[in-house]
Amino acid sequence: MKLNFGEGAGERRDAEVPAFRTASAYHEQVVEPRRTPIHAREWIASLERHVPKELWHKPIDRIEAPELLDAVARVSLNTQAPSIYKELQIPAESLLGP
Repeated sequence: MKLNFGEGAGERRDAEVPAFRTASAYHEQVVEPRRTPIHAREWIASLERHVPKELWHKPIDRIEAPELLDAVARVSLNTQAPSIYKELQIPAESLLGP
């Protein structure tokens, strides 16, 4: 899929576009037309809240799979999972292994 990054974007290669611009373009062109307005706002707000700033502002072509996976794992542990661990009284660190 080719995203349109608006005016002035043609001056630099698409690969140099920061992750937040890529996410914003995807949101505008794909998510908004297919979701309710509330869900669309929640979708982008969730990214803005949970994607680490160092990745959010990093050029999309420089984000490596391991650092993206690490960010996703941190979000997963910091959002839904802690309440489950508290209920079961299992420390999150013990599930990650040595």
